[in-house]
Parts: sequence; structure tokens; C-alpha cells
Amino acid sequence: MKRSFKLSRRKQLGDHAHPVYAPTLSLDERYAVKASELGVTDRTVRRWVANFRRHGEAGLVQRASAEARPLGGADDRRVETALRS
Repeated sequence: MKRSFKLSRRKQLGDHAHPVYAPTLSLDERYAVKASELGVTDRTVRRWVANFRRHGEAGLVQRASAEARPLGGADDRRVETALRS
């Protein structure tokens, strides 16, 4: 009996295995649920979705800010001075 419940429930939801991702919910609601699951903000999920739509899978690769500026926000003049010492 339990199996038939699962099958009928899945049939109601279509291909969505979890009811919180059902297409009857708004994107805002689905993003909020996913953000909560992952421990991030809704804004982060939206940014990931936008990057994926814009660049495909490559848009999901983490780009560490440290790669762009290895010394963070350090003033370039101070970095130069420190490197000369």
C-alpha cells in the first residue's frame, strides 16, 4: 500500500520528486527552498541561475576573488613597498 501511495504522489507531482519543487510554486518559493537547503541566500541562488543561463555549466565554476586579487583589497603602493623590502 505504501508503494502505491508513492507512485500516486509522484504522478500528481509529475517528474518532480519533491513537492517543494512542483511547478505550481513560484520561482521565488523554489529558490527560497533551495537556498535554505544549501545554507545560502536567495540572492546567491538567483546569481547561480543567472550565471548558468548566461554561460551554461561554465558559469557555475567558482571564481575565487583571491584569483583576481591575491592580496585582497591591499593598496598596490603598500604591496610594492613590502615586496621591495
